[in-house]
Amino acid sequence: MGPRSSRYARVRAAVALCMAPLLLTVSLADAQTARNQPKDPCDPTYVPKKGEAPPTCPGVKEVTLEQPQGASAFAATPPPVEKPPPRARGVEATSRAVVNAPAFRMLRDGSSKVFVQVHGVPTVKQVTTRSGVTFVLSDCRVPVNNNRHALMTHYFNTPVSDARLRQFRNDVHFNVDLRANVVPTARLV
Repeated sequence: MGPRSSRYARVRAAVALCMAPLLLTVSLADAQTARNQPKDPCDPTYVPKKGEAPPTCPGVKEVTLEQPQGASAFAATPPPVEKPPPRARGVEATSRAVVNAPAFRMLRDGSSKVFVQVHGVPTVKQVTTRSGVTFVLSDCRVPVNNNRHALMTHYFNTPVSDARLRQFRNDVHFNVDLRANVVPTARLV
């Protein structure tokens, strides 16, 4: 952009600045004259002042609605249906125990605690595998998929390398993989 284009831009800006006050004064003058004129009470935008009676306009007729013979009164809601709608099939209550919230905690003596929350009374069987221990909780279920993720124990100095819940038919397997050859103890509280 050369010097010529900037000169035109300055001229356009000066013209716009000169016209703005002119347009503003005209619009303010129109507003003053419109405010001082009395409003027509038959104008649909007319709002009566406080304490003033509503206007009566000669050209407006009052409309009354009449019901045809045999018609019932209008109701805001439809009349009740004789037969209720069909209900959705209910979820059958299962007697299986619910296993939730697998957790890991390091203790002060250097040992680790891996535990789950169980709603119900399951039967627990301990199975030793080559990588660790699996606790089989029979007749249980894990209702939330987020509880099946592995616990992040590999960041800690602990003999537990991995712990997770797995659903196998009606049983839940709590797999605890160990780094070292240790003998875990299990108890149901």
